[in-house]
Amino acid sequence: MPVSPSAVLAPVSSPASARAREADTRGALVVHGLLILDTESVDLPNVSRRRDAEQLYMRCAALMVRSVTAAGLRAVVVTNAAQRVATEFAELGLQDANIVERAFELPADRTIPHRAAHAKLALMRDLAASGEDALMAILDLDAVMLRAPHLGEALTPGRLACFDITPAMFAESGGRCENDVRRISNDQVRVPRWFGGEMVVGDAAAFRSLVEMIDLVEPRYWAEHAGLYHSGDEAPVSTALNLLRERGHHHLDLGEGRHLARWWSTWRPFAQQSLSEAGRACVLHLPADKAFLAGEAGHAFVPSRFLRRYRRHVARRLAVRRLASRFGYRSGEQLACLGPPLALSETCK
Repeated sequence: MPVSPSAVLAPVSSPASARAREADTRGALVVHGLLILDTESVDLPNVSRRRDAEQLYMRCAALMVRSVTAAGLRAVVVTNAAQRVATEFAELGLQDANIVERAFELPADRTIPHRAAHAKLALMRDLAASGEDALMAILDLDAVMLRAPHLGEALTPGRLACFDITPAMFAESGGRCENDVRRISNDQVRVPRWFGGEMVVGDAAAFRSLVEMIDLVEPRYWAEHAGLYHSGDEAPVSTALNLLRERGHHHLDLGEGRHLARWWSTWRPFAQQSLSEAGRACVLHLPADKAFLAGEAGHAFVPSRFLRRYRRHVARRLAVRRLASRFGYRSGEQLACLGPPLALSETCK
């Protein structure tokens, strides 16, 4: 299994040209997953048993790699513990993963929520400095790629693709995330939007534009951190994306055109699409089901089979939650909906 000791990321890509861009050659995405093995942080989001966290994250990464590879794209795992990850992957029968060793400096305060997620800002800086003309993505480990998203034609050179989740986040935070953007931007954003951190896509020029703005807002993010609703990469990145929008940048929304869906199998304070609808997206993000994803890491990834197995898993989980709701339904919160089963011909269409 190849393990690169270098901190410089050099994804393999075809030489770019204007004609190749128009022909969608840039759609041959290189997908980067960030895997931080962190034994010090107090807060580990969406993880029920702390002692299992490291193996859980490594196995989620393995499944993400399998899914990206099955979709015909190249996956790169960027981690602070390459040898441990390589050993875990080998035990799962994943022998040919691309792993990059990279040291990350995390915030000193171990109690900060989503502490390891701040390393994503450093990864964005790496991609910005890579000089790559081909498209690169950062994808969360608790996501699977059901089919390759074809973004080359829509995503022109220098343009970013990101995931606008404003309605859900405003409902979840009671509007506090809007205030976060205003505070971090020093009230320079007229109509704040919030962007999920599960997937960001662009070429090096696009990431450079983003990183330049992150460099401007990150000091204020840390200065305001104690009073913010959100802690992690999404707050500074959302603020940076908003400021780019104010300056005339037009981002591609991955939520449109079924490029990406985030789906929760847990109670949420907002309505969401059914699992059947979410399963038609190219990339499916399942933040509440890391344990299920980890359990699938040892199997070859077949999208239709994965969705059937996940649907059975969620059906059992929702049955328990519906029973519990009879004794204590939480006002204003929505329970996930499966929707009708997908026919095999509908999967990822």
